[in-house]
Amino acid sequence: MGLIVKSRKDLSNNNLACSCNIYLSVYAIKDQVTGGECSTPDSLTGTLLASSRSASPDYFLNQGDYLFYCTPSDINVTAPAFEQILVEWLAPDILYPPHMNLTNSTEWSYVINCTSANAPTITGLIGNTTDLSILFESDDGVQHGTDYICTIRLTYLGNTSVEGRGIPITTLENIASTNLTKSEGMDISLQILYYDFSATEDDFDYATKTLKTTPTYVDSPFPAWLRESDVPSNDTFSDWFRNVDNNYVFETNIVIPWLNTSSIYDPINRYVL
Repeated sequence: MGLIVKSRKDLSNNNLACSCNIYLSVYAIKDQVTGGECSTPDSLTGTLLASSRSASPDYFLNQGDYLFYCTPSDINVTAPAFEQILVEWLAPDILYPPHMNLTNSTEWSYVINCTSANAPTITGLIGNTTDLSILFESDDGVQHGTDYICTIRLTYLGNTSVEGRGIPITTLENIASTNLTKSEGMDISLQILYYDFSATEDDFDYATKTLKTTPTYVDSPFPAWLRESDVPSNDTFSDWFRNVDNNYVFETNIVIPWLNTSSIYDPINRYVL
């Protein structure tokens, strides 16, 4: 009969946020763990996970279970209106491992942070309620057209969980200023002029329609522009998108409707393809 060899789990060099999920995951394989320690929360910083350190007072099973708080789940972050961020979540099933806790979840509090590389951090506190949501507005510091990452921590009786997974959100943008723009009531109409180069260009073989010359490109976020050659008069592809005799010219417009979804004084216009 063959021997069953259990694999070892080295958790060293990981920035471990020790929530109840980490506790339960490590507990299930505790005899196989050879390294690793908690980085957060502050109350558990330096807590050891390796089975060889089970006699240490810093070993995770020698810490109070109540320090391994669970984090909120099913976090949903939206931007319902101009300069607004709505964060919603569900309370965890238990407060801390390894069993159901005899506490009232309506007594738990939640700290919500929305951080941005380009704007001040927005912080809110929700406590002693069954309403698991918070609406940040301009008075709280929400800026339009800004990228945020929102996280939630659970707090109770002076202890705090680690932050859950960060949820990204981009707030609604103000109306952009554009050239060739006219207003159609509350809508915005963008005049569009573009060219479709002809298949009869000298760059194409009439039978195979294969490109004979090789144009180059300039990197851009769109993700590239056709690069004009050094001597445009010596080729034809530099005129592909110009108003020349053998190109087709199209004139049209794109209407960006006003989204009347809120009572704010500035209309929100958004075009969805």
